[in-house]
Amino acid sequence: MFNKLKHKINAKKLFQGEEARFLLATSFKISGVYLFTALFVIYLIWLVLAINNVFFEANGFMDIPDLRSAYFDFITSRLMQNFIYICILFVILFFLSLYLGKILLRPFKTIGELESLL
Repeated sequence: MFNKLKHKINAKKLFQGEEARFLLATSFKISGVYLFTALFVIYLIWLVLAINNVFFEANGFMDIPDLRSAYFDFITSRLMQNFIYICILFVILFFLSLYLGKILLRPFKTIGELESLL
């Protein structure tokens, strides 16, 4: 059963067409913009949290032992709780950008069909 499916979907021929390459390029570009923006925002949030930590140290709130590690452990644990949602959002965005690529190609297909009728 899987051999039949494997022969029908040949990976070498799957992405050879111009349309498939355009769809993948569009999807990777849109997803890449989201990924780099998300990484930049996470970096900026981490900087703000580090500045807050310096504020706590300067005002003497860090006299409690292990408060610094507890502070960053709490933040990273909250990030890990939401990591699955970020991954799901990334996958959904990838498929939405595939759909956007199809929408971008639709007028050209219509023009090509009309031209072939003439």
